[in-house]
Amino acid sequence: MKSGLFFSVFFAAVSAAPARAQGIALPSGGGVRNFLSAAGNMEVPAPAAREAGFAPRSGDGDSAWSMSSFSSAADGLEISYKYRKGGGAKRQPPLVFIGGLSLQEVYETVFAVEGAPARDEYCLWMRAHSPTGWKYTRSLFDYDALDMARLINIAARESGSGKVTLVLHSYGTMLFQRMMQLGYNGDVAAAIGHLSGTRVILSNGVTHKNNVFVPQLWESYMMASNLDKFVLWLDGSDDYAEYWKHAAETNPAIAMPTNFNYAVWRVQRQNSIMAATKQGADMSIADLSEPWDDPDIEPVRASLLRTVRQNAVNPDWREALLRRSYNTSHANFDGNDMELLKNSGIRTVWVATTKDQLLPWASTKFLMQHLGMDAPKETPEAGSSFKNSEGTAEMRIFDGDHYFPLKHPREFLKLIYSDK
Repeated sequence: MKSGLFFSVFFAAVSAAPARAQGIALPSGGGVRNFLSAAGNMEVPAPAAREAGFAPRSGDGDSAWSMSSFSSAADGLEISYKYRKGGGAKRQPPLVFIGGLSLQEVYETVFAVEGAPARDEYCLWMRAHSPTGWKYTRSLFDYDALDMARLINIAARESGSGKVTLVLHSYGTMLFQRMMQLGYNGDVAAAIGHLSGTRVILSNGVTHKNNVFVPQLWESYMMASNLDKFVLWLDGSDDYAEYWKHAAETNPAIAMPTNFNYAVWRVQRQNSIMAATKQGADMSIADLSEPWDDPDIEPVRASLLRTVRQNAVNPDWREALLRRSYNTSHANFDGNDMELLKNSGIRTVWVATTKDQLLPWASTKFLMQHLGMDAPKETPEAGSSFKNSEGTAEMRIFDGDHYFPLKHPREFLKLIYSDK
Protein backbone atom coordinates (compact mmCIF):
# COMPACT_ATOMS: atom_id res chain seq x y z
CA MET A 1 0.00 0.00 0.00
CA LYS A 2 1.36 3.38 -0.90
CA SER A 3 2.02 5.63 2.07
CA GLY A 4 -0.40 8.30 0.87
CA LEU A 5 -3.27 5.86 0.50
CA PHE A 6 -2.39 4.29 3.83
CA PHE A 7 -2.47 7.70 5.49
CA SER A 8 -6.00 8.34 4.18
CA VAL A 9 -7.37 4.90 5.10
CA PHE A 10 -5.75 4.85 8.54
CA PHE A 11 -6.85 8.34 9.46
CA ALA A 12 -10.39 7.75 8.21
CA ALA A 13 -10.70 4.54 10.20
CA VAL A 14 -9.46 5.75 13.56
CA SER A 15 -11.01 9.19 13.17
CA ALA A 16 -14.48 7.73 12.77
CA ALA A 17 -15.51 8.52 16.31
CA PRO A 18 -19.26 8.95 16.59
CA ALA A 19 -20.09 12.62 16.34
CA ARG A 20 -22.45 12.10 19.25
CA ALA A 21 -22.62 9.15 21.62
CA GLN A 22 -26.08 9.60 22.99
CA GLY A 23 -27.48 8.18 26.19
CA ILE A 24 -24.77 5.66 27.03
CA ALA A 25 -25.13 4.63 30.67
CA LEU A 26 -22.14 4.78 32.95
CA PRO A 27 -23.90 3.42 36.01
CA SER A 28 -22.60 3.77 39.52
CA GLY A 29 -23.70 0.33 40.59
CA GLY A 30 -26.24 -0.01 37.80
CA GLY A 31 -27.89 3.39 37.99
CA VAL A 32 -29.31 5.24 35.01
CA ARG A 33 -28.36 8.86 35.66
CA ASN A 34 -24.80 8.83 34.32
CA PHE A 35 -24.72 9.31 30.56
CA LEU A 36 -22.10 9.70 27.92
CA SER A 37 -22.13 13.25 26.71
CA ALA A 38 -21.36 14.33 23.16
CA ALA A 39 -17.92 13.09 22.15
CA GLY A 40 -16.70 16.23 20.46
CA ASN A 41 -13.51 18.24 20.66
CA MET A 42 -12.38 19.16 24.15
CA GLU A 43 -9.24 20.04 25.99
CA VAL A 44 -8.06 17.31 28.34
CA PRO A 45 -6.29 18.66 31.41
CA ALA A 46 -3.15 16.93 32.62
CA PRO A 47 -3.78 14.50 35.49
CA ALA A 48 -3.49 16.24 38.82
CA ALA A 49 -1.21 14.77 41.45
CA ARG A 50 -2.95 13.52 44.57
CA GLU A 51 -3.21 16.28 47.09
CA ALA A 52 0.01 16.61 49.04
CA GLY A 53 -0.24 15.23 52.53
CA PHE A 54 -3.60 13.57 51.91
CA ALA A 55 -4.38 10.79 54.34
CA PRO A 56 -7.71 9.11 55.11
CA ARG A 57 -9.36 10.36 58.27
CA SER A 58 -10.09 8.13 61.22
CA GLY A 59 -11.48 8.75 64.65
CA ASP A 60 -8.14 7.77 66.18
CA GLY A 61 -6.04 10.01 63.96
CA ASP A 62 -4.44 9.46 60.58
CA SER A 63 -1.51 7.62 62.14
CA ALA A 64 -3.87 4.72 62.93
CA TRP A 65 -3.75 3.71 59.26
CA SER A 66 -0.85 2.05 57.50
CA MET A 67 -0.40 1.76 53.74
CA SER A 68 0.53 -1.41 51.90
CA SER A 69 0.12 -3.10 48.54
CA PHE A 70 0.10 -6.52 46.91
CA SER A 71 0.94 -7.81 43.47
CA SER A 72 -2.22 -8.62 41.51
CA ALA A 73 -2.66 -12.25 40.53
CA ALA A 74 -4.10 -11.01 37.24
CA ASP A 75 -1.19 -9.02 35.80
CA GLY A 76 1.25 -8.16 38.57
CA LEU A 77 0.07 -4.57 39.03
CA GLU A 78 0.66 -3.27 42.55
CA ILE A 79 -2.74 -2.82 44.22
CA SER A 80 -2.78 -0.39 47.16
CA TYR A 81 -4.76 -0.77 50.34
CA LYS A 82 -4.74 0.63 53.86
CA TYR A 83 -5.21 -1.19 57.13
CA ARG A 84 -5.35 -0.59 60.85
CA LYS A 85 -5.41 -2.90 63.84
CA GLY A 86 -8.47 -3.34 66.02
CA GLY A 87 -8.54 -3.09 69.77
CA GLY A 88 -10.98 -5.93 70.45
CA ALA A 89 -10.45 -9.60 71.15
CA LYS A 90 -7.80 -11.28 69.06
CA ARG A 91 -8.73 -13.56 66.18
CA GLN A 92 -11.94 -11.64 65.49
CA PRO A 93 -12.81 -11.67 61.76
CA PRO A 94 -11.38 -8.49 60.22
CA LEU A 95 -13.49 -6.15 58.13
CA VAL A 96 -12.60 -5.72 54.44
CA PHE A 97 -14.16 -2.64 52.80
CA ILE A 98 -14.53 -2.26 49.04
CA GLY A 99 -16.30 0.74 47.54
CA GLY A 100 -18.12 1.73 44.40
CA LEU A 101 -17.46 2.56 40.79
CA SER A 102 -16.40 6.17 41.16
CA LEU A 103 -15.82 6.52 44.91
CA GLN A 104 -13.62 3.99 46.69
CA GLU A 105 -13.59 6.18 49.79
CA VAL A 106 -17.31 5.80 50.48
CA TYR A 107 -16.53 4.52 54.02
CA GLU A 108 -14.39 7.44 55.16
CA THR A 109 -17.17 8.90 57.30
CA VAL A 110 -17.66 5.49 58.90
CA PHE A 111 -14.00 5.47 59.87
CA ALA A 112 -14.23 9.08 61.05
CA VAL A 113 -17.03 8.48 63.56
CA GLU A 114 -15.86 5.02 64.58
CA GLY A 115 -12.77 5.99 66.52
CA ALA A 116 -10.47 3.10 67.35
CA PRO A 117 -11.95 0.02 65.64
CA ALA A 118 -12.89 -3.13 67.49
CA ARG A 119 -11.59 -5.31 64.63
CA ASP A 120 -8.78 -5.08 62.13
CA GLU A 121 -9.88 -3.12 59.06
CA TYR A 122 -8.71 -3.21 55.45
CA CYS A 123 -9.78 -0.89 52.65
CA LEU A 124 -8.92 -1.33 48.96
CA TRP A 125 -8.16 1.16 46.21
CA MET A 126 -9.11 -0.52 42.96
CA ARG A 127 -7.23 0.01 39.71
CA ALA A 128 -6.96 3.62 38.51
CA HIS A 129 -8.12 4.90 41.90
CA SER A 130 -5.08 6.71 43.30
CA PRO A 131 -2.76 5.54 44.81
CA THR A 132 -3.30 2.32 42.80
CA GLY A 133 -2.05 2.63 39.25
CA TRP A 134 -3.43 1.39 35.95
CA LYS A 135 -2.58 -1.18 33.30
CA TYR A 136 -4.69 -1.32 30.17
CA THR A 137 -7.07 -4.28 30.13
CA ARG A 138 -10.42 -5.14 28.62
CA SER A 139 -11.01 -7.66 31.44
CA LEU A 140 -11.23 -5.17 34.28
CA PHE A 141 -14.19 -6.89 35.97
CA ASP A 142 -12.30 -10.18 36.35
CA TYR A 143 -9.10 -8.45 37.41
CA ASP A 144 -10.97 -6.48 40.09
CA ALA A 145 -12.55 -9.72 41.35
CA LEU A 146 -9.15 -11.39 41.65
CA ASP A 147 -7.80 -8.35 43.51
CA MET A 148 -10.75 -8.52 45.91
CA ALA A 149 -10.02 -12.19 46.59
CA ARG A 150 -6.36 -11.51 47.31
CA LEU A 151 -7.12 -8.79 49.87
CA ILE A 152 -9.61 -11.10 51.61
CA ASN A 153 -6.89 -13.73 51.89
CA ILE A 154 -4.36 -11.21 53.20
CA ALA A 155 -6.79 -9.99 55.88
CA ALA A 156 -7.69 -13.54 56.96
CA ARG A 157 -4.03 -14.52 57.26
CA GLU A 158 -2.73 -11.40 58.99
CA SER A 159 -5.57 -11.28 61.53
CA GLY A 160 -5.09 -14.92 62.44
CA SER A 161 -8.86 -15.45 62.39
CA GLY A 162 -9.11 -17.37 59.15
CA LYS A 163 -12.42 -15.60 58.51
CA VAL A 164 -13.38 -12.21 57.05
CA THR A 165 -16.46 -9.99 57.13
CA LEU A 166 -16.75 -8.33 53.72
CA VAL A 167 -18.39 -4.89 53.39
CA LEU A 168 -19.32 -3.77 49.87
CA HIS A 169 -21.00 -0.84 48.17
CA SER A 170 -22.58 -0.48 44.72
CA TYR A 171 -20.08 -1.76 42.11
CA GLY A 172 -18.46 -3.79 44.89
CA THR A 173 -21.63 -5.86 45.18
CA MET A 174 -21.40 -6.84 41.51
CA LEU A 175 -17.73 -7.62 42.00
CA PHE A 176 -18.57 -10.05 44.79
CA GLN A 177 -20.98 -11.90 42.51
CA ARG A 178 -18.31 -12.12 39.81
CA MET A 179 -15.77 -13.39 42.32
CA MET A 180 -18.15 -16.20 43.28
CA GLN A 181 -18.23 -17.22 39.60
CA LEU A 182 -14.43 -17.49 39.51
CA GLY A 183 -14.27 -20.12 42.25
CA TYR A 184 -12.06 -22.36 40.12
CA ASN A 185 -9.22 -19.88 40.71
CA GLY A 186 -7.04 -20.78 43.68
CA ASP A 187 -7.07 -17.30 45.23
CA VAL A 188 -10.83 -17.06 44.84
CA ALA A 189 -11.49 -20.53 46.27
CA ALA A 190 -9.46 -19.60 49.35
CA ALA A 191 -11.31 -16.28 49.70
CA ILE A 192 -14.70 -18.00 49.52
CA GLY A 193 -13.54 -20.33 52.29
CA HIS A 194 -12.63 -17.33 54.45
CA LEU A 195 -16.11 -15.86 53.90
CA SER A 196 -18.00 -19.09 54.59
CA GLY A 197 -19.75 -18.94 57.95
CA THR A 198 -19.64 -15.13 58.05
CA ARG A 199 -21.69 -12.24 56.68
CA VAL A 200 -21.18 -10.17 53.58
CA ILE A 201 -22.82 -6.74 53.83
CA LEU A 202 -23.83 -5.32 50.46
CA SER A 203 -25.05 -1.73 50.37
CA ASN A 204 -27.04 -0.30 47.44
CA GLY A 205 -26.39 -3.42 45.41
CA VAL A 206 -27.48 -4.67 42.04
CA THR A 207 -27.37 -7.84 39.96
CA HIS A 208 -27.64 -8.63 36.27
CA LYS A 209 -29.04 -11.61 34.41
CA ASN A 210 -29.12 -12.17 30.67
CA ASN A 211 -32.38 -12.61 28.77
CA VAL A 212 -34.49 -11.00 31.49
CA PHE A 213 -36.60 -8.00 30.52
CA VAL A 214 -37.91 -5.62 33.17
CA PRO A 215 -40.12 -3.00 31.45
CA GLN A 216 -39.37 -0.35 34.07
CA LEU A 217 -35.66 -0.59 33.18
CA TRP A 218 -36.11 -0.03 29.45
CA GLU A 219 -34.09 3.18 29.60
CA SER A 220 -31.18 1.28 31.14
CA TYR A 221 -31.27 -1.34 28.38
CA MET A 222 -31.10 1.32 25.69
CA MET A 223 -28.20 3.04 27.40
CA ALA A 224 -26.35 -0.27 27.74
CA SER A 225 -26.87 -0.85 24.02
CA ASN A 226 -25.33 2.53 23.20
CA LEU A 227 -22.48 1.84 25.62
CA ASP A 228 -21.79 -1.38 23.69
CA LYS A 229 -21.56 0.55 20.44
CA PHE A 230 -19.09 3.04 21.85
CA VAL A 231 -16.80 0.44 23.43
CA LEU A 232 -16.90 -1.77 20.33
CA TRP A 233 -15.90 1.25 18.23
CA LEU A 234 -13.11 2.06 20.69
CA ASP A 235 -11.74 -1.47 20.81
CA GLY A 236 -12.00 -1.93 17.05
CA SER A 237 -10.11 1.30 16.47
CA ASP A 238 -7.48 0.25 19.01
CA ASP A 239 -6.99 -3.07 17.23
CA TYR A 240 -6.72 -1.38 13.85
CA ALA A 241 -4.23 1.18 15.11
CA GLU A 242 -2.09 -1.47 16.83
CA TYR A 243 -2.06 -3.59 13.66
CA TRP A 244 -0.59 -0.77 11.58
CA LYS A 245 1.80 0.25 14.35
CA HIS A 246 3.30 -3.25 14.35
CA ALA A 247 3.29 -3.36 10.54
CA ALA A 248 5.30 -0.13 10.47
CA GLU A 249 7.98 -1.68 12.66
CA THR A 250 8.90 -4.01 9.78
CA ASN A 251 8.14 -1.68 6.88
CA PRO A 252 10.12 1.59 6.95
CA ALA A 253 8.16 2.89 3.93
CA ILE A 254 5.06 3.40 6.04
CA ALA A 255 6.74 4.20 9.36
CA MET A 256 6.48 7.99 9.22
CA PRO A 257 2.77 8.37 8.34
CA THR A 258 1.86 5.43 10.55
CA ASN A 259 3.59 6.79 13.62
CA PHE A 260 2.07 10.21 13.03
CA ASN A 261 -1.44 8.81 12.68
CA TYR A 262 -0.97 6.54 15.65
CA ALA A 263 -0.05 9.55 17.77
CA VAL A 264 -3.12 11.38 16.44
CA TRP A 265 -5.29 8.40 17.36
CA ARG A 266 -3.94 8.21 20.93
CA VAL A 267 -4.83 11.87 21.48
CA GLN A 268 -8.25 11.47 19.90
CA ARG A 269 -8.87 8.30 21.86
CA GLN A 270 -8.18 10.07 25.15
CA ASN A 271 -10.35 13.02 24.17
CA SER A 272 -13.23 10.71 23.22
CA ILE A 273 -13.10 8.82 26.51
CA MET A 274 -12.85 12.02 28.53
CA ALA A 275 -15.82 13.49 26.70
CA ALA A 276 -17.79 10.26 26.85
CA THR A 277 -17.45 9.98 30.62
CA LYS A 278 -17.74 13.68 31.44
CA GLN A 279 -21.27 13.62 32.78
CA GLY A 280 -20.60 10.56 34.93
CA ALA A 281 -17.54 12.25 36.43
CA ASP A 282 -19.44 15.52 36.91
CA MET A 283 -22.21 13.70 38.76
CA SER A 284 -19.72 12.14 41.16
CA ILE A 285 -18.47 15.63 41.95
CA ALA A 286 -21.98 17.03 42.25
CA ASP A 287 -22.96 14.32 44.75
CA LEU A 288 -20.24 15.59 47.09
CA SER A 289 -20.65 19.31 46.47
CA GLU A 290 -23.64 19.92 48.76
CA PRO A 291 -22.56 20.60 52.36
CA TRP A 292 -23.78 18.13 54.98
CA ASP A 293 -25.52 19.03 58.20
CA ASP A 294 -23.44 16.72 60.42
CA PRO A 295 -20.37 18.68 61.61
CA ASP A 296 -18.56 15.44 62.48
CA ILE A 297 -18.42 14.30 58.86
CA GLU A 298 -18.52 17.58 56.93
CA PRO A 299 -14.66 17.84 56.83
CA VAL A 300 -14.56 14.35 55.33
CA ARG A 301 -16.93 15.41 52.55
CA ALA A 302 -14.69 18.34 51.66
CA SER A 303 -11.64 16.07 51.53
CA LEU A 304 -13.41 13.49 49.38
CA LEU A 305 -14.57 16.19 46.99
CA ARG A 306 -10.95 17.15 46.37
CA THR A 307 -10.05 13.50 45.82
CA VAL A 308 -12.83 12.91 43.29
CA ARG A 309 -11.94 16.10 41.41
CA GLN A 310 -8.33 14.92 41.16
CA ASN A 311 -9.39 11.47 39.97
CA ALA A 312 -11.85 12.89 37.46
CA VAL A 313 -9.13 14.62 35.40
CA ASN A 314 -7.09 11.41 35.21
CA PRO A 315 -7.65 9.71 31.81
CA ASP A 316 -6.90 6.29 33.35
CA TRP A 317 -9.62 6.77 35.97
CA ARG A 318 -12.04 7.80 33.23
CA GLU A 319 -11.23 4.75 31.10
CA ALA A 320 -11.66 2.50 34.15
CA LEU A 321 -15.07 4.11 34.72
CA LEU A 322 -16.01 3.29 31.13
CA ARG A 323 -14.66 -0.27 31.20
CA ARG A 324 -16.26 -1.18 34.51
CA SER A 325 -19.63 0.10 33.31
CA TYR A 326 -19.31 -1.93 30.11
CA ASN A 327 -18.17 -5.09 31.91
CA THR A 328 -20.99 -5.02 34.45
CA SER A 329 -23.59 -4.50 31.73
CA HIS A 330 -22.46 -7.86 30.32
CA ALA A 331 -22.44 -9.69 33.66
CA ASN A 332 -24.71 -12.72 33.91
CA PHE A 333 -25.60 -14.11 37.32
CA ASP A 334 -28.03 -16.90 36.57
CA GLY A 335 -29.96 -19.29 38.79
CA ASN A 336 -27.01 -21.65 39.14
CA ASP A 337 -24.85 -18.82 40.45
CA MET A 338 -27.47 -17.91 43.03
CA GLU A 339 -27.75 -21.55 44.14
CA LEU A 340 -23.99 -21.64 44.55
CA LEU A 341 -24.16 -18.53 46.72
CA LYS A 342 -26.95 -20.05 48.85
CA ASN A 343 -24.92 -23.22 49.40
CA SER A 344 -21.61 -21.48 50.09
CA GLY A 345 -22.21 -20.93 53.79
CA ILE A 346 -22.06 -17.17 53.25
CA ARG A 347 -24.93 -15.10 54.63
CA THR A 348 -25.58 -11.96 52.62
CA VAL A 349 -27.15 -8.87 54.18
CA TRP A 350 -28.27 -6.42 51.50
CA VAL A 351 -29.06 -2.75 52.10
CA ALA A 352 -31.50 -0.77 49.96
CA THR A 353 -32.56 2.83 50.53
CA THR A 354 -35.82 4.67 50.06
CA LYS A 355 -34.38 7.48 47.92
CA ASP A 356 -31.65 5.82 45.87
CA GLN A 357 -31.02 8.27 43.01
CA LEU A 358 -29.10 5.72 40.93
CA LEU A 359 -31.05 2.47 41.44
CA PRO A 360 -34.80 2.49 40.73
CA TRP A 361 -36.90 0.19 42.89
CA ALA A 362 -37.49 -2.07 39.88
CA SER A 363 -33.78 -2.94 39.96
CA THR A 364 -33.83 -3.77 43.69
CA LYS A 365 -37.07 -5.71 43.26
CA PHE A 366 -35.47 -7.88 40.59
CA LEU A 367 -32.44 -8.45 42.85
CA MET A 368 -34.70 -9.59 45.70
CA GLN A 369 -36.62 -11.97 43.46
CA HIS A 370 -33.36 -13.36 42.09
CA LEU A 371 -32.25 -14.01 45.69
CA GLY A 372 -35.50 -15.87 46.38
CA MET A 373 -37.31 -13.16 48.36
CA ASP A 374 -40.85 -11.89 48.03
CA ALA A 375 -40.50 -8.30 46.87
CA PRO A 376 -43.18 -5.59 47.18
CA LYS A 377 -44.27 -3.74 44.05
CA GLU A 378 -43.34 -0.35 45.44
CA THR A 379 -40.45 0.90 47.57
CA PRO A 380 -41.21 -0.23 51.15
CA GLU A 381 -40.86 1.95 54.21
CA ALA A 382 -37.56 2.33 56.04
CA GLY A 383 -37.23 -0.34 58.70
CA SER A 384 -38.70 -3.09 56.51
CA SER A 385 -36.76 -6.31 56.10
CA PHE A 386 -37.12 -9.39 53.92
CA LYS A 387 -35.48 -12.84 53.87
CA ASN A 388 -35.38 -15.78 51.51
CA SER A 389 -36.80 -19.10 52.70
CA GLU A 390 -33.35 -20.56 53.40
CA GLY A 391 -32.34 -17.61 55.58
CA THR A 392 -29.15 -17.13 53.58
CA ALA A 393 -30.05 -13.68 52.21
CA GLU A 394 -31.72 -10.68 53.79
CA MET A 395 -32.72 -7.26 52.45
CA ARG A 396 -32.99 -4.33 54.88
CA ILE A 397 -34.52 -0.99 53.92
CA PHE A 398 -33.09 2.26 55.29
CA ASP A 399 -33.94 5.91 54.81
CA GLY A 400 -31.32 7.52 52.59
CA ASP A 401 -29.91 7.68 49.08
CA HIS A 402 -27.30 5.75 47.08
CA TYR A 403 -24.48 6.86 49.37
CA PHE A 404 -25.99 5.48 52.56
CA PRO A 405 -22.67 4.43 54.20
CA LEU A 406 -21.17 7.84 53.48
CA LYS A 407 -24.06 9.96 54.72
CA HIS A 408 -25.32 7.75 57.56
CA PRO A 409 -22.14 6.30 59.04
CA ARG A 410 -23.49 5.65 62.54
CA GLU A 411 -26.40 3.58 61.26
CA PHE A 412 -24.05 1.72 58.97
CA LEU A 413 -21.68 0.96 61.86
CA LYS A 414 -24.56 -0.52 63.87
CA LEU A 415 -25.36 -2.77 60.93
CA ILE A 416 -21.73 -3.89 60.59
CA TYR A 417 -21.37 -4.81 64.24
CA SER A 418 -24.81 -6.35 64.59
CA ASP A 419 -24.80 -10.16 64.64
CA LYS A 420 -28.47 -10.31 63.60
